[in-house]
Amino acid sequence: MKKIISLFVVAVIALATLCGCGSVDVKGLNPLDYITLGDYETYSIDELTEMYDKERETFTSSYNSFNLDWGYTVEMNLICELVSGDDSSTTYTRYEKYCYTGDNTLTLNIYENTADAYRTTFDSALVYDLNAVGEDSVSAGDRTVKIGTAFDFTYKLPYMADDPELSGKTLRFTVTPVKVLAPLYTDTDIENDLDKFFEENSAERSSAEAGDMITADITAKLDGEKLSAMSYKDRTFILGCSEYPSEFDSSVAGTAVGQTATFDVTYPDDWTNENFAGKTVSFEVKVKSSVSYDKTVAEKTSYASLYELKEALRVEYFVKYGIMNVVYDRSTLNTIPEKLYNEYYNHSKTSIKNDLKEQADYYTSLGNKTTVSDLISYYWGSNDEFEKYVGDLAKENVLATLVCYALLDELDIEYTEEDYKNDLKKNASVYNGTYGTSYSVSEFEKLFNKNILKIVFLEEVIGDVLYKNVDGYPIFDFKK
Repeated sequence: MKKIISLFVVAVIALATLCGCGSVDVKGLNPLDYITLGDYETYSIDELTEMYDKERETFTSSYNSFNLDWGYTVEMNLICELVSGDDSSTTYTRYEKYCYTGDNTLTLNIYENTADAYRTTFDSALVYDLNAVGEDSVSAGDRTVKIGTAFDFTYKLPYMADDPELSGKTLRFTVTPVKVLAPLYTDTDIENDLDKFFEENSAERSSAEAGDMITADITAKLDGEKLSAMSYKDRTFILGCSEYPSEFDSSVAGTAVGQTATFDVTYPDDWTNENFAGKTVSFEVKVKSSVSYDKTVAEKTSYASLYELKEALRVEYFVKYGIMNVVYDRSTLNTIPEKLYNEYYNHSKTSIKNDLKEQADYYTSLGNKTTVSDLISYYWGSNDEFEKYVGDLAKENVLATLVCYALLDELDIEYTEEDYKNDLKKNASVYNGTYGTSYSVSEFEKLFNKNILKIVFLEEVIGDVLYKNVDGYPIFDFKK
């Protein structure tokens, strides 16, 4: 299912988990006798992006804690304090320039600007469980952030010629997440397309340019003596944000990969490290590689940066597997085929009650006697509301079934019983691998009603055809 096991599970749940028994012969029905098929040909990117954003909101609203990473958006209150003194007497002085409190919140897209080393460093402190910026993020592990729960970290700034008040100072940031939006697709989901793109469009530059990620061997000398603390092998840095004086970056710029730049840099008199303030250091910098994913994306696509491209790919993936929801919303169920409705209604009700029975037994085993009726009252308020929920769910399932079969005819798509068996076998394997079960193919089919399984499979087949009719999709049309 192309890395969409989560969507598969959601789709099956949305269509109700059913215990296998006799199924209605859907092929014996003429879908257009029961539905008005909505427009399945016309879509706008703005409409689909809005649908993606709404789904992000819905998906994220059910969670309270997150591990931030690429693709996450976080709204926060932020308190910035200047740190002074020593371990025995530390003073924290609020620095209003970087404070965002109350309704004045700060919203950041994680790793939005990888060409800015300082911003990327700050983002990494949100992603990794660091006490102080500069710690080893790998050993620190992921940070779990919770809505409304504050955490802090310290950040020792490098020399900042454009902001001498903060140059070399230590700041403490206290972050309180207010809202988080998670991506519906992670970098792992879209990495195949990204890998293929960069295979065809190398991000390697022939010479170092500002904003590039540089890997270089650096030798620094003062009065002819090598400075071990400032000499490196395979040092990586963003050119323009190297944390050396700006003269260092401008001298490296333009150096061809494989070549060595030799130059002197006179450190400013107010340099944060007094050992070098006002002194001239000689450098030899061998540029071993210069990479710019942002520039490659900007040159080869209509997107300005890697971040923008990733966001567009996330929307495309969502559309590919969610475009059928648009068609469902545009279609109308005029008449209900009674047998199909009853099949979905009865199986949905049975399945839900079985799940509730397991919950009730669990709570009862803990000493809190609970019945299915108790849980129905808790979740739905009354049995009438529960019955209405099951009925509405059955209607949605009927509509989805009829729309899919109508589109098979409209789009002249052939989906054979052999195709179904292949998809069934594939998804049984994915399900077993995900949940650690060992169901045979026939046992897996009995877990879910055949009609519903087929609709889940058809949604992928039909969606793949529909989304390619959207202007601009697929973003990358790689040759097979």
